[in-house]
Amino acid sequence: MRTLQPAYEREAEVYTADPVQPVPKAGQVAKVKKGERAVPVPLGDMNQGSEIFRADLLKMMDEGAPMSPRQYQTPPSAVEVSTEVELINQLVSSRVKALQMGLSHLCRLMIDMTVKAGQDSGEVEIGGIGRQKSFSISQLDNPKKYTISCRLMSKNKKIEIVNEARAMALWGKMPDEFIIENILMVDDPAGVIKQMNTQKARLDPAIDALDSAISLAEEAEDKEDEEEADALKLKSMIKLDTYVQIILQRQNPMAQGGAPEPAQPTSNGNGLVKLLGNGGLV
Repeated sequence: MRTLQPAYEREAEVYTADPVQPVPKAGQVAKVKKGERAVPVPLGDMNQGSEIFRADLLKMMDEGAPMSPRQYQTPPSAVEVSTEVELINQLVSSRVKALQMGLSHLCRLMIDMTVKAGQDSGEVEIGGIGRQKSFSISQLDNPKKYTISCRLMSKNKKIEIVNEARAMALWGKMPDEFIIENILMVDDPAGVIKQMNTQKARLDPAIDALDSAISLAEEAEDKEDEEEADALKLKSMIKLDTYVQIILQRQNPMAQGGAPEPAQPTSNGNGLVKLLGNGGLV
């Protein structure tokens, strides 16, 4: 507005009560005495002023409620990073809780709409193309009768490295479920624990041989070439024979010697020592 209708100044040696001659409008010409010409009041650079104001505002917002750890001039210690990220998590937790509540209500609303829209059909298909499954509307029931909860987590690369070192130091000393869910904070703790149990089971040579025999047999069934299928079946039989020999050896350990025990995971605090930084805990 001030750019379209700027303010003007006119110098005068003696102030009087006489009205000031108005400034001519666009397209008009006015005569003035020499030295009485109205001059626009100088203004600052509005664009530069806006940029400075925006930078100052963002700086104050970041200092009041930072969304990410600050940049360090020297490598920080694990304790320093953990403390800073913990403070940030306290600021972000309220927003995360609000998003969780909103997502829970949205899921409840989607289930309620699905139940009402599919009352006549009896079944509804859910999932993407190639992964659709049919569910009975009666199985969903009234969403007001059960609890729907959603869990959201904020992540930071620096704190993830610290958490990995903490998990390595506590591995074998604390329950796996506690470490995976509360320290590593994975998205699907139950799924990760299931995969870990499967991986531990594969350390047993008997289970590994049996799984390999089943996998080779299933792969042989899908082969169209008879020679390749026969080769896979032969490998499967060899693995199956290995499995039988291991089981027989365990049933009679005195005759052939005990079976090797699977290796157990160990832990140490070396990872935490490395993350203490060049200056120790500071």
